[in-house]
Amino acid sequence: MRAEAYEVLRTATTAAVVAGGGHSMALTSRAQRLAREALFLLVQGQTAETREAQLRALGGG
Repeated sequence: MRAEAYEVLRTATTAAVVAGGGHSMALTSRAQRLAREALFLLVQGQTAETREAQLRALGGG
């Protein structure tokens, strides 16, 4: 469930950055901030089990 939640978080933040276009690359952009926060949560909130599930999903298996 946690790995699926991280996938939703990644998809949503990617959409925000894409929707903002080049402006999203500015450090003052809200989309940029949300993307950085999402990445932080992805790394800090990971358990060993979640990390393994995400790696399996990335590997297609």
